Amino acid sequence: MQPTEAERICLISYEITHTLLGGGPDSRPSFWKVYRTELALNLKTGYENYHTHVCRPVLAPIIPKLKDPYFFRRGKLVMEKPAAVPVRPLAQ
Repeated sequence: MQPTEAERICLISYEITHTLLGGGPDSRPSFWKVYRTELALNLKTGYENYHTHVCRPVLAPIIPKLKDPYFFRRGKLVMEKPAAVPVRPLAQ
């Protein structure tokens, strides 16, 4: 099942799934099922498991991007910065 537009995507689990399946959600029908299994494994093990160690060369370039929220929208992975919260002046 494809994620909703509001569901945040874990980049590490996404990249591992992409590597394991040899393709993304557009070419692999089982992508999201495997992604959710991979995400559950990563959360259970604190990202210390065989897949993260094997895929470390693939994961190294995305480490700086981990703080940004990613979503799957309109058929592609997009990064979305949080909207700036307007600051209201204090009442005097």
